[in-house]
Order: sequence, then C-alpha cells, then structure tokens
Amino acid sequence: MISRETSLRLDILRFPLIVGVVFIHNYEVSVTFQGGQVGALAINDIVDFVRNLISQGIARVAVPLFFLMSGYLFFLKFESTLAGYFRKLKTRLRTLLLPLVFWNLVMLAVIALAQYIPQTSSFFSGRNAVVAQFNAFDVLDAIFGIDRAPIAYQFWFVRDLLVLVLFSPLVWLLCRFVWLPWLLGAAVWWFWGGWPLAFPAIDALLFFSVGSWFAISKRDVFFFDFVGPMCAAFYALLCIADALLYGSSSGAYVHKVAIIFGMVTALWLTGLVLHSESLTATLVRLGQASFFVFAAHEPLLTICKKLVFHIFQPQSSFFILGIYFVLPVLVIALIVFIYPRMRALFPGFMSMISGGR
Repeated sequence: MISRETSLRLDILRFPLIVGVVFIHNYEVSVTFQGGQVGALAINDIVDFVRNLISQGIARVAVPLFFLMSGYLFFLKFESTLAGYFRKLKTRLRTLLLPLVFWNLVMLAVIALAQYIPQTSSFFSGRNAVVAQFNAFDVLDAIFGIDRAPIAYQFWFVRDLLVLVLFSPLVWLLCRFVWLPWLLGAAVWWFWGGWPLAFPAIDALLFFSVGSWFAISKRDVFFFDFVGPMCAAFYALLCIADALLYGSSSGAYVHKVAIIFGMVTALWLTGLVLHSESLTATLVRLGQASFFVFAAHEPLLTICKKLVFHIFQPQSSFFILGIYFVLPVLVIALIVFIYPRMRALFPGFMSMISGGR
C-alpha cells in the first residue's frame, strides 16, 4: 500500500516533468516548410548553451523518471497470478492503448487535412510524408510506430510502456529473483549503448525495471533522499558540463551520469515542495492535466512555432531564445486552460482520451 506522502510526492512530480517533455520538443531553432527551412543558420554560444542546458540536459530527466514511476506504480499492488496479470493488463489497455490510438489518429487527420488545404499545405509538407498516399501498413505504422516513432511522436513513450506492461510477468520474475544482475546488466547496456531492439528502448526497460524493483521489494522510492542535497550539488555541476560537452563522444557519458543524479535530485526536491501547502496544491492540481498536456502539445507546439517563424522570420539569436522560452509556456498555459473546461463539458470523452486520468 502506498503512503499518502509518497502518493502526494509522485503527484507533485507529474506537471514539472511534462513541462520538461515540452521543452525537449522545443529544441530546434529552425522549422521546415515545403520550400526549405526558416530560422537562424547559426546562433551564438550563449543561446546554444541555454537550450542545451534545458532541453538536452535538465529536461531529459523527465522520461526516465516517468518510466521509473510507471514501473513502481504498476507493481505496487501486483498479484503474481494469471488472473492478477490480466486484471492489470485490462486496466492498462484502457489507460494506454486507447489514448495511443486516438491521439495518433487525430494527428494523422490534422496532417492530412492541412496537406489538403492549399493555404496550409506548405506548413505540413516539409518532413512529413503525404498522408493521402498511405497504405494500410503506413497507417498502422503511424499509429503504433512499428519501424519508426508514432506520427504523434511523443507517444513512443506510451507504446514502449504498453510493451513493458505486456511483458510485465517477465519483468516481475527478473526483479524478484535476479534483480541485481538484471539491473546491473540493463544499466551497463544503457550506459554503453548497443541495445538491439527498436522498442522498448533500453532506457524505458531499465528505469521501468528500477521502479518495479522498488515496488516488488517493498522499498521506498524516495530511499535516496538522505543524499539529496549532495546529489543536487553534483547535479548542478554535471548539468553545466553536459551542456558544454553536448554532441561530443565524452559528453554522452557525462549526460547519462547527470540523468542519474538528476533523478535523485528531482525526487528529493518533492520533499521540499511539501513544506509549502500552496505550491503542493498548485502542482497537484496542474498534475491532473499532465497527460492531456503530454498528448495535445504536439502538433500544437509545432503549428505555433511554424506560424511564429513564418510571420517573424527570426534571425537574431536572442529573438529565437525569447521564442524558445515564451512559446512552450503559452502552449502549456492554453492546454491547461482548456482541459478543465473540456472535462466539465465532456467528462466521459476526456476520461477516455486521457487514459482515465
């Protein structure tokens, strides 16, 4: 049974991590149209450092932490019986499969319509295949990401999580009986690379397994709070090194070490947030919209970015930096504003497309 404090601290994490996901997807400083790219051909070192620090550094903690939380919550009340497995599977098919199919069909429809309308076709014909020419496999590939990411590419996370749920009995066995060699082996594979499967990704498998082990062994997922302040100090230094070394061979290893320290730091910080009732309440309330923000921020973010770049034709590095910060905030604020109003008007529909959240 999960304690109220643990549940609250996990809820506190949801919205900040989703903000991180949006900033990951906002990294590029140019956009592609049918006629070519628009944006700065080169940006100064300060702007490059800032976007590397945030999008390729701090924000990259979000996905591993989401997989860790998913594994932990999945196995908290897991019954190691066939009936227990099918009950869990039935629940996750509703919370994962239905949103995966719905949002990717919506994305397909949006792109197909935009490509059909002459006034908007150039905005959606840069890197996108022509949807009207898709065959049956192309449609399935776009929805599930069979040999690529789903067309709503952020849903690679949901696809990988769904695969891990399907194979959860194997994960349970590994984390129950051979947890040390299993987790060490997965960690080495993640750190050094060379994972052969397209999905689940090795980081998905590793961190889902870590969260699973915490639940299966009945350990507190916030066990490392006692080293939180020290990890936070090291993490700050690692973030700077990670941003400066981004793109280099050595930087890839610094990045992965930073992710580990960042995860411990993020978990520890939730304990500090608990000291402020107003901040806790705000983050928990915003967390209710986190899946909807995750699902709806694309293609909205890309559409808004293309419109802004089309209108302003930005070339200045600092103008682009302003867009980098302002655009995600406005997109997130718009979705958060829409979510409770849509939920009030269409509660059943919103529950379905948000996985019952």
